Amino acid sequence: MVDEKTFFSETTIRICGSLDIEKALWNCFLYVRDVFPVDELNFAVYDPALGVLEIVATADRNGGVARSDKIMMPPHLREQLESVIRYPRVRMLDDVFQDEIVGLVAQQYHWPDSSIIVGRLIIEGKFVGSLVARATGKGRYTDDHARLWSLLNEPAAIALANSQRYLELLRLKDLFADDSKYFQE
Repeated sequence: MVDEKTFFSETTIRICGSLDIEKALWNCFLYVRDVFPVDELNFAVYDPALGVLEIVATADRNGGVARSDKIMMPPHLREQLESVIRYPRVRMLDDVFQDEIVGLVAQQYHWPDSSIIVGRLIIEGKFVGSLVARATGKGRYTDDHARLWSLLNEPAAIALANSQRYLELLRLKDLFADDSKYFQE
């Protein structure tokens, strides 16, 4: 098993290495797959106003993909997502269907029986999203894997926030360009 300092620095370099979140996640995947079992990584963003968990990027052996797959959370699951104190930052599950929230994602993506490590990204006391590692098969992760995954809260949350802001700037730039064309006509 790799030491914590090496894992933290290597994953941070990769996850923060691009504003394109799918590229960053792919680079992270390429490193993590050599450290512990992983078939897929996912980044999710949570919108508390809408109660929606949005999968914004996925990476697997085929590469990274930007997404916008939205999953509506029922009220009792919204409360669970938003309660940062009552629930652990990192959860390890031997079966994706053990957990209601992860089960909804697993159903949407038609995952086979899988193990999962969920890193709840919490910044300034607010749940902002998740970084998820999935490995096909039950019982694939250990407490050591979960401990390493817990090191990624801040770098992953920063990468996710930076990517979201970058996408918003691109959207505003396009909007401004359209407005500029309109006013020039």
